[in-house]
Amino acid sequence: MAVKYPSIIHIFFVFAAALVHTVHTIWLARNAIRFSSANVSIHTSMAKISSLVALSGANSKGNCLVTDGAVLNNFMIPPSYRRVKEIISVIWKPQPLLGLRRTLTVLFLIFILHVALLQ
Repeated sequence: MAVKYPSIIHIFFVFAAALVHTVHTIWLARNAIRFSSANVSIHTSMAKISSLVALSGANSKGNCLVTDGAVLNNFMIPPSYRRVKEIISVIWKPQPLLGLRRTLTVLFLIFILHVALLQ
């Protein structure tokens, strides 16, 4: 069974993936330069980080909010919105006139008691 996380956790996972993949790519580039004398392109490293973050974000089980769309678009991650089970139509019935009269009477009595206690 897949675990569904709150919406804020999805953005947290994306930022955590961005941080982890950035540090990992920098570490690999450092090792390649130091031990293999290789030329590392910054463009290649950025493309690698971007693709890894997009892959990690797409595989995340979290749900996002509608307002998170701009952040996810910057990371090229498709949003995963919470699915609505069913929309139920609710019909509101006004309170009967007798109930409204009773409510107004109670409010008036409370007001009178409040004024009497203040004097």
